[in-house]
Amino acid sequence: MSVLKSPSLILAAFLLGILATLHAQTIDTLAPAPTPASRPASAPATNRFEKSVAAFEKSDRTNPPPAHPTLFIGSSTFTLWKTLPQDLADIKDLNPLNRAFGGSTFPDLIAHAPRTIFPYKPKAIVIYCGSNDIIYGASAQKVFDDFQTLIAHIDSEFPNTPIYFVSIAPCPSREKVARIIDQANTLIRDFAATHQNLHFIDVRFAFSTADHKSDPALYREDRIHLNRRGYEILIPILKKALGPPATQP
Repeated sequence: MSVLKSPSLILAAFLLGILATLHAQTIDTLAPAPTPASRPASAPATNRFEKSVAAFEKSDRTNPPPAHPTLFIGSSTFTLWKTLPQDLADIKDLNPLNRAFGGSTFPDLIAHAPRTIFPYKPKAIVIYCGSNDIIYGASAQKVFDDFQTLIAHIDSEFPNTPIYFVSIAPCPSREKVARIIDQANTLIRDFAATHQNLHFIDVRFAFSTADHKSDPALYREDRIHLNRRGYEILIPILKKALGPPATQP
C-alpha cells in the first residue's frame, strides 16, 4: 500500500536535503588538510619518560657527548647494557652513545626523537624496540607502522644515515607472543631489504635453546632482561654488523 504525501511535506523534505548538503560542504571546507605523505605525522605526546629524557639532557650539559656518535636507542635491552661502550670499544670510530630508556615503545621513541635523537646528529643509529609494544597489545602491523613512522622522522632530519634494527627476540616470560614477534620481524626485515640505509640484524634465535625456545640461563631472574651471558652473545653479533666499513664516516 502506497503512502500519499502532501506538497508541503515534500517541500520541507527537499529544503532539509539542501541544508544538509550545504552543512557537509562547510565541514569539509573547514577540515584540516591531510598530512603530505613526504612529511611523517607526529606521534601522540607522551610524558611517561620525562624523567629519563631530562636526565639525558642534564648529563649532556655536564658531560658533553661525542660529536656524531653511533646512537643506541630503544628499550631496556640497551638501557641496562651499562658496559656497552667498553664492550664495543674495539670497533674503530664507533663513538657509541646510549640513549635508550627502559619500557619504551615505538610511539615513545617517536615522541621524544627531538630530544633523544636529533640533537646528537648521529652518524649511525642502532634500534632495539618492539617487544614492549607487543606485550602491551600492539599487533605486528601496528609495530611495523610505528617503525616506519620512526624511520620517516629520522630520514626527514638525517637522510641516508645508516640505521640498524636489532630484531625482536622473545624473552622467556614473553614466549606467548612469539608468533606476533615473528610477524613483526618479517615485516621490518622485508621493508629493510628495500632501503639502502636500513639494515636488519637478526638475533631472533640468538638467545634460544636448541628447540628455539628462549633460554632462561641467558636472562635475569625477571625472565625479561638479558644477563651478562646474554650480552656476551649479542656483542659479537653487533661487532660483525657495525664494524668497518659499516660505521666509518
